[in-house]
Amino acid sequence: MRQKIVAWFTKKELYPQVLRAYFHKMPERIRVSWEKHDNGFIVATIQTDRGEFYTQGRNPKELIEMVNDAIFTAYDVKEEYRPELSKHKFFKPTAEEWSHLNDAATKEHAMQLERQLA
Repeated sequence: MRQKIVAWFTKKELYPQVLRAYFHKMPERIRVSWEKHDNGFIVATIQTDRGEFYTQGRNPKELIEMVNDAIFTAYDVKEEYRPELSKHKFFKPTAEEWSHLNDAATKEHAMQLERQLA
């Protein structure tokens, strides 16, 4: 309960114009190449107009969350705006891409992800 009260009083106001600016700053599409390692992690290389960077996840769902987090970091999105932008499920694989990620036999793959709107 105490945490909720503290969070309410320290909550930062989100400005709609800043949220829109972050939204339009994000890339329209990214390329993600990934491979599954023997230690259980899925390691991804992300390519955007800002360059190439890396992230990893323990499972497909976490990998996609980490890909989106890496994009927010690369595009300098402030922490307080990330949850609101995440509601729009920014980069999400297609059903076919999810099947590759979830298929134990598929060890590596590349996919083109487009920005999704809620």
